[in-house]
Amino acid sequence: MRWLALDEVDRGWHGYLDEGERDRYEAKSSEADRTRFLGAAALMRQVAAELAGCPVAEVGLHRSCPDCGEPHGRPVPTGGATGWHVSASHSGPHVLVGGAGRPVGVDVEVVRADLPSARLLGRVLAPGEAQPADSEGFAHLWAAKEAYLKAIGTGLALSMSRVLIEEGEVGLTDGSRPAGRVTRLDAPAGCVGWLCEL
Repeated sequence: MRWLALDEVDRGWHGYLDEGERDRYEAKSSEADRTRFLGAAALMRQVAAELAGCPVAEVGLHRSCPDCGEPHGRPVPTGGATGWHVSASHSGPHVLVGGAGRPVGVDVEVVRADLPSARLLGRVLAPGEAQPADSEGFAHLWAAKEAYLKAIGTGLALSMSRVLIEEGEVGLTDGSRPAGRVTRLDAPAGCVGWLCEL
């Protein structure tokens, strides 16, 4: 796992981006969003290169969505890092990237001061799942579930209410996808981070 603060992002990393990523970078509406995107794209390449033992310049990221073909799908390392898996997340001033030899998902969330609405809780809690006691508990639940959804490759296209976590094991309530294991990460102050490995 690698953490990166936005003020550590090197503008020279722009050279790592492929044409599609450069277009997405330029389309971001704020400088902070561009910085988060650049940091995540570069850090995923760095992590994949470290795992594969190759130069960062040899690592690409294929992002085609399996449903529509647009470049917003799960990032898959190519080139010298083919066969490895990476995942990225960013929230507030933090970027988190994980990598492994099997499907992996990570998520970081800044802990909000306010409690989630009943409507949002209804979209996140699985049937019979206990309601978090506070906003930090909700952030942990959200991040663990999103890490799992990233690991199985769907992201938030699947409802979190279909995901159930019990004693570190996580899976869909209908068992239609592989189960995984979630681990709480040491995170910077004010945020939470989770890793899921299948």
